[in-house]
Amino acid sequence: MVQARIQSTSPQVVLLDCSSISFVGSAGLAALVRVAKEAQRGGIRFSICGVRNQMATLLRLTSMEGVFEMFNDRPHFYIAPISMKSYAASSPKKPA
Repeated sequence: MVQARIQSTSPQVVLLDCSSISFVGSAGLAALVRVAKEAQRGGIRFSICGVRNQMATLLRLTSMEGVFEMFNDRPHFYIAPISMKSYAASSPKKPA
């Protein structure tokens, strides 16, 4: 659904709020990586926020934390310095 929305609307920024997600498996992680890479190829900033315990653990165990620009929640995304808002930021925030 996220991928189709990105393709149909051509946004400059996509913030995926994961706060309602209680479980992510390998297929879900693969889909997130695919969407993030497609966004990057299209020059779209792709960020995630609200990552909860199980998802944070999965990202850490698979060494995928650095693939995503991550924020604790939406307000942290909106107040982040401009340098942190680049998808290619060298040190994305880790979930709390």
